[in-house]
Amino acid sequence: MKSFRKILLGILGAVAIIAIIGSANAQEPKSPARQELHIKISQFAKTEVFPSLREWKTQLDGAMSPADLTELNALRSRAAELRKQAISQVKSMRESWKSEDYTNLKASRDGMKSIKEQRDQLFSELKPIAVKYATTLKSIGEVAKPKVEGWKEKGREIFKTWAESHKGDLKDGKNFPHHGGFWKQFADGDKKKAVARFMLWNGDENILDEQGQLTPQMMNPGSRGAIEPTNAPNPFESNTAINFSLPKSDKVTLKIFDVNGNYIQTIVDEELAAGEHSYAFAPTSSQSASGTYFYRLQTSDGVQQKTMELVR
Repeated sequence: MKSFRKILLGILGAVAIIAIIGSANAQEPKSPARQELHIKISQFAKTEVFPSLREWKTQLDGAMSPADLTELNALRSRAAELRKQAISQVKSMRESWKSEDYTNLKASRDGMKSIKEQRDQLFSELKPIAVKYATTLKSIGEVAKPKVEGWKEKGREIFKTWAESHKGDLKDGKNFPHHGGFWKQFADGDKKKAVARFMLWNGDENILDEQGQLTPQMMNPGSRGAIEPTNAPNPFESNTAINFSLPKSDKVTLKIFDVNGNYIQTIVDEELAAGEHSYAFAPTSSQSASGTYFYRLQTSDGVQQKTMELVR
């Protein structure tokens, strides 16, 4: 099972590299350049990646007894519903924070806590099925390994070719989608949870658009101020990297607050040069409990803030 977990992290990472650019930030109008990239990535995913993922899912499902498959499909439905609830709660928390509605913010935080408890229960119910079909999972992993490496290389090649063709449109490449920190969440991820995510996948490609962890924010080439900050991994267990980019040298303050608005820590408070920056946030056990946290980035152009989830 250990070898499969390692390979599965690579599978999820390969899928994620496709999602990083092609599906991110659907709220912003796509430029012709981004539309072109979106089409290329989508075609690659539909023709090469998802068919294999479905084949492996079919292999796993086919190895199961009718009773076990019925049980797994029920867990998949519950997992999909929990994802929807989590998205709704995160959206509510962001809106409450902006409007300083701390009553609703606390209610949303309690809602997220309940969702996490349900997720943990879901994983515990899934474990016996994973153990029972460990041989099938291992077989899938052995077939997947070479394909995963090819996918990752092809994804990098697609992005590199596109980036070289659109340097002028994207200000000499300074505002390309940033995914270095995001990729780390797959290298540092929980292997057991990686297996669970695969088993609970119901075949819906929209999962790439549903979750922050699979759909990081795109940098906005039209922005004059600091690029919207992102952090990865998110959720995180011990540490996470907060990434942002500055179009010019500027005085920057980056602070962490808990869900109730209480100050936790100052990550940076100094003059920084133009370019990309990354800072680690690694709270101690006594410093921070599990839950939702906000990081606030302030520059001369204004303030931006995002949420992150600490899961201990």
